[in-house]
Amino acid sequence: MRKPILLFTILLSIILMLPSLGFAQWVAVTREQKIEKDVKFTAIESITTTPFNQTKEDDGEWIHWDDGTNYTGIGYNGPAEFAIASRWEATDLADYDGFFIKQISFFPLEANATYSLRIWTGENHTQQYAQDVEAVIIGEWNTVEFETTLFQIDASDELMFGIYINATTGYPAGCDAGPAVGGKGDMLYDVDDGWVAMAVDYGLDYNWNLQAYVMEPAGPDTFNVTFNLQKGEEPNFDPVLDTIYITGSMFGWTVPGSDPDNQMLTRIEDTWIWTKTLQLQTGEYQYKYFLNHGWTGGEWDGDPNRVVIVEGDTEVNDYWPSHVWLITFVVTDIGLNPIEGAVIQIFDGSSVLEGQIETDEDGLAEIFVGCCEHSYIVTADGFEVFSGSFIPCCDPIIEVVLNPSNVVMDILSEIMIFPNPFKSSLTIKNASAIKGVTITNSIGQKMKEVTLDGVEQITIPTNGLEKGVYILMIEAKNGNRIVRKMVKE
Repeated sequence: MRKPILLFTILLSIILMLPSLGFAQWVAVTREQKIEKDVKFTAIESITTTPFNQTKEDDGEWIHWDDGTNYTGIGYNGPAEFAIASRWEATDLADYDGFFIKQISFFPLEANATYSLRIWTGENHTQQYAQDVEAVIIGEWNTVEFETTLFQIDASDELMFGIYINATTGYPAGCDAGPAVGGKGDMLYDVDDGWVAMAVDYGLDYNWNLQAYVMEPAGPDTFNVTFNLQKGEEPNFDPVLDTIYITGSMFGWTVPGSDPDNQMLTRIEDTWIWTKTLQLQTGEYQYKYFLNHGWTGGEWDGDPNRVVIVEGDTEVNDYWPSHVWLITFVVTDIGLNPIEGAVIQIFDGSSVLEGQIETDEDGLAEIFVGCCEHSYIVTADGFEVFSGSFIPCCDPIIEVVLNPSNVVMDILSEIMIFPNPFKSSLTIKNASAIKGVTITNSIGQKMKEVTLDGVEQITIPTNGLEKGVYILMIEAKNGNRIVRKMVKE
């Protein structure tokens, strides 16, 4: 004989025993069938009106079958485990295909119970997501954010979201005053019949206080990429009448000047610097600058193109003088093996950083520079720092051989830098041999400099840094250096 089910209209109970919640099917059974099994109901009239604030925000909305007001509670008034759910057929989800469930809100009414979010899909109601609710506020709407990946709705498949409850007493599951949206707003798990509709199976005309916040899928992340171009003075160039355009793979290499809203650079007041900010997704882009409309006014004919790698908000500082030279660096070790990831900083005649490049797997890196004499610094992990100078018209290929730094390996090999990627801070452990740390961005601009004084561990705040790639240069007290590439998320 079945245990009696108690109805308590601020707190009402249902006798359920749940061995499993993953693969049961819901079955509609008539109220007469339950009565034949000696199911008995008791009701005590008492109403609580606690409306749910159903707001529709810019990026989503709440979906639900209840009216947003708590009327009563359901439970055993004794030890029990059971589940409640809001059920959505494929036709109900047509407008939400591809949306993400971000939050679930429910109305708990018993402190001596634990609650866990659940999501089931398909005809067999296969469990897809579970998350324990660490703390609840009794007698109020509790909105719980998903801790891990948001759940994406597939409108071709049935969906149920709800709460798994383990109670020692009381009537933990809140519901409205009805009428029930049968088989949708009133789903519960029954030990004999699996998933059942409360209104049909028990004659209880209520909907669970269950709501899910869904939002449209966001498009790919885009970042602000600012191109700053310094243009050299020359007789045939009029900064007032002439126009500078940018084109490249980000535009499908459209003709310069054919899309002025996206391609045209703007002059910064009366300077010789032009600028343009684009919204670009993560990736590598090739590009070039052109003077006026068409392909004839390019910086140079043919390859190579300029390259920018976007991993976050990025600022690119380029130079287009009257004459430019392509300089190729070849970086190897003393055995003439190519060194990948060597960082090369190039400075113009006034010691102003003109660019920063990094060698590829063949130890090669290229950069266009103006006609003045330049200096450079080459750093690579495990090697001594190398510096030199060159005249572009005379030194198109610069070969750099780096010596291994045994001192660096001995003194700095125990250094730990974490996390990578990082967010609000970076921590350096085993730092007693470090004199200082310099952080530069992807184009070589110094963003932060920290001096150490023999401490074993230091945490460097990084809240002021934008997302992107950064270079950490760590200098030992004896002058040796190591370099680390770090990424801020």
